[in-house]
Amino acid sequence: MKSLVFCLASFVLAAVADDAPFNALRFGFRYTQPDKWPEMRAALEKNRAAFDEVWFSTGVSFPKLSWHEEHARQCAAAATDLRKLGLVPSIEFQTVIGHGDEILDENDCTGAVWGKMVSSDGLAAKHLPCPRDPSLTAYFTRVAELHAAWKPGSVWLDDDFAFRHRVPQLRKENYIDGCFCDRCLAEFFRTEGRMWTRGELAEEIRRQKALRTRWEDYSWAGMRALARTI
Repeated sequence: MKSLVFCLASFVLAAVADDAPFNALRFGFRYTQPDKWPEMRAALEKNRAAFDEVWFSTGVSFPKLSWHEEHARQCAAAATDLRKLGLVPSIEFQTVIGHGDEILDENDCTGAVWGKMVSSDGLAAKHLPCPRDPSLTAYFTRVAELHAAWKPGSVWLDDDFAFRHRVPQLRKENYIDGCFCDRCLAEFFRTEGRMWTRGELAEEIRRQKALRTRWEDYSWAGMRALARTI
């Protein structure tokens, strides 16, 4: 296992059925590339008894779709090798909403052509997308199609399906879950049958429990729709 220590993350999963994976291993996208995969495959074969499943990660970034096309081809080839070893090949969507601007700043976001998430203070994120933007939905529809072609054993959605700690904020005490971009506000106003300014809505959400519940339900419906798409 020494050769895997510095490049892989391992997840122990509680078995809920006799055929459920017990130990899953996450491979960063670098390790399915042709110059690296033979080493990884040999390490897995040598330590076959330690793992049941391998997740191929889509990475912490928003690269262009051409990158995903090549990555999916690499995953397909690696998946064939894993099945020969008796391992389940799976796919992990590691970034969908994003793990924070500071992380995405260090990675490839050249494929991000969608509107960005906006806080209740009106501060727009640099990279984090609005979950309701049709361009984001189209992007991950295509990424999911590319990986569906090699029939992964399971699909894992990472924990970045969240608003808290991701949407930009000016003052922590003013934080409210949800995206306050113009698109999200306009759709919410239609459901409510009235309009507010961004600041007025934020104040009313803090003041009215029923409105806050409706806003949170609306906000999370956008997240759920994106997850269902994938």
